[in-house]
Amino acid sequence: MGVPNSNAEKPAWQKALVQSLFIGGYLALAFAAVSLVHNRLAMASLAASAFIAFAFGKAQAARPRVLIGGYACGLVWGGLCCAALRALPQLSQQNLPPVIFFCVLAGMLCGFFMIIFKVQHPPAAALALSMVLEQNPIPIGIVTALCIVALSLLHALALRFFEPYFDSPK
Repeated sequence: MGVPNSNAEKPAWQKALVQSLFIGGYLALAFAAVSLVHNRLAMASLAASAFIAFAFGKAQAARPRVLIGGYACGLVWGGLCCAALRALPQLSQQNLPPVIFFCVLAGMLCGFFMIIFKVQHPPAAALALSMVLEQNPIPIGIVTALCIVALSLLHALALRFFEPYFDSPK
């Protein structure tokens, strides 16, 4: 199955239109899901991931293993750094230096483990930081995990049925 005449090179505007429609469709679904937990900060990382997945569909950073693995690192280290910040009563969000320290730590640990596991997906580091800033990161963590799995599935379907609209990385 696939797109008719799939071997023909598609004009740049057609590719951009299809890719943008996928980005917009995913973002509409992700916004609906994220708004359920009243957190719009995590949406920035999901939007960046959607752009990578569909504008650079065949790139390493767009692969499901990298998307899910990168976000797993962001969720784990963002959640743990948030918990560490909240566990120390004197380090509340009114005290800016500890918040900055734990945001930096979350981003650094997320980056380290993404590199070690070869799942480098930069927007996942942004998620780690946004989780530190949450009072309760569990709801946004669950919703974001579901959104990134949905993105991975949608990306796989897009490549399967609309492959000519996605270029190989140069």
